[in-house]
Amino acid sequence: QPNGQAYFTYLVEELPRYLGEVFGIKPQREKTLVAGLSMGGYGAMKAALLHPERYYAVGSFSGLLSLSILNLAPAEDPRRKELELLFGNLADLPGSQHDPLVWLNNAARNPEILPRMYVSCGRQDDLYPLNLMFKQACEKTGVPLRFHETGGGHQWSLWDREIASFLVFALKSRGDEVDGSIL
Repeated sequence: QPNGQAYFTYLVEELPRYLGEVFGIKPQREKTLVAGLSMGGYGAMKAALLHPERYYAVGSFSGLLSLSILNLAPAEDPRRKELELLFGNLADLPGSQHDPLVWLNNAARNPEILPRMYVSCGRQDDLYPLNLMFKQACEKTGVPLRFHETGGGHQWSLWDREIASFLVFALKSRGDEVDGSIL
């Protein structure tokens, strides 16, 4: 983050190294999934698109998958200061180094190494239009994406179902036998 918090470095570098040292886990791409909801969906997509060699599949549930409208936040909006801590100068959006659409366009140059991508968002979620923008960018760049929209907002009842669907998607695309009872 521009404010100095190194969450991304922690998640994609320090945590895997720690798990290897303490538990002997050796990351293998074909056995590594990354997923998250809301801002975690943003982070999961960032990890997958900036380090596609590390992940077999990525899932984003109601993620912030485009920064294109954040610069429209009025100066008096109390969230603006937090957004600037997260993404830097909002005048630089869209198109900054923090924008998922920039990561996608860069990653699309080598689509054969991209992880399988799953994005889900409820149509009543405030982030739904941004998820649609990401879907359209995938279509434009030819990057395969499983996009699932459903009724619902930014809520756990939707995410619980979608996490299970993502796991089935990821495991089946890897060729694993999947018991339908996971759903």
